[in-house]
Amino acid sequence: VGWIVSNSQNRHRDERKDLRDRINEIAKLVKEVESDVVDFLTVEAQGAGSFWTVHFGVTRVNLAVVAMPTFDTTNVKDALISYRQAITGKAVNGPTSKPAGEAERERALRQVSKAGTALVRALENRFAEVFPIKARK
Repeated sequence: VGWIVSNSQNRHRDERKDLRDRINEIAKLVKEVESDVVDFLTVEAQGAGSFWTVHFGVTRVNLAVVAMPTFDTTNVKDALISYRQAITGKAVNGPTSKPAGEAERERALRQVSKAGTALVRALENRFAEVFPIKARK
């Protein structure tokens, strides 16, 4: 009986750790993409290479989220869609896209940051749903 309880606790701990590691990896990817978007929108000679760096970064974030069945919830899906749209639909439309002015660039950067933060928050909330913190007595 002791082995069964111990094995169950270890498995639960390992699942929790694996999910925590995945969320941390995704959060790191989101910050990297955000940095790439900043580079794309602010560097004078951006070129197509910078666009593709952003595009592939968004693809990596998307794949990392959808690869986990645990994240298959409406809240996470909505946050992921908003994140992708903030980058590929608004801030970075194509290899030669560039916001018209400083105000539009600032708005795009804020939106990308807000969407990335919302995505990470949705993942954190999902983690809390799957592994709730139990109050100690």
